[in-house]
Amino acid sequence: MQTLKEVNREEWERRLDKRKSLYREKHRYKIALERLVSFKPDRWIDIGAGNGYLAEITKQKLPSIHATGIDFVPEALEDAVDLDEKKVVNLDSESIPYPDNTFDYVTCLEVIEHLTMRDNTLTEINRILRPGGKCLISVPNIQFIEYLIAIFKGKMPNPAADTRHMSIFTLRFLKQQIEKTGLKVTYTSGCDASPGWLSKISVKYLCKTIIAEAVKPG
Repeated sequence: MQTLKEVNREEWERRLDKRKSLYREKHRYKIALERLVSFKPDRWIDIGAGNGYLAEITKQKLPSIHATGIDFVPEALEDAVDLDEKKVVNLDSESIPYPDNTFDYVTCLEVIEHLTMRDNTLTEINRILRPGGKCLISVPNIQFIEYLIAIFKGKMPNPAADTRHMSIFTLRFLKQQIEKTGLKVTYTSGCDASPGWLSKISVKYLCKTIIAEAVKPG
């Protein structure tokens, strides 16, 4: 029987050749770029960096930023040429291999829903952030209206049906999980609404993806 890591790895390898185009279609990267450019961190780590697309577009706006990336798929990181540092890390069995208070900003996009050790990773994000530093986390939104309708009809919506997902999230639950580590959520948003302007009406019900930014007090 395959382990969860093997299942995730196979999916990654299947999609690897198409990954760059898939990244470009995801609005969460636009939001992440906007938040990074607004904050202007010196040191930033992208958890689940993949092939480094977020680093590529960030370096175009912030060429002096020191960009670190971690991922569990070494083949993906090989393509991440815009990362200044990159390491292969399995977050379900390893800590993030950096000292306390190392980074000004952490991005973790569509990662924690795949982890069996989700709480450990959120605690690790708090640990590696410097006081006053920020993190940006995105996850699929089980409260998206189409998913709620599917549940009402007795169907299983994608975030719950996807066997690679260990957790499902609402916006409220995401904020709770982040803040119990000691971080303070200061910004929420959403994306992947159709049409896109619906995200301005209701993040909770009209966005497939929910996003929270939090600051480390101090």
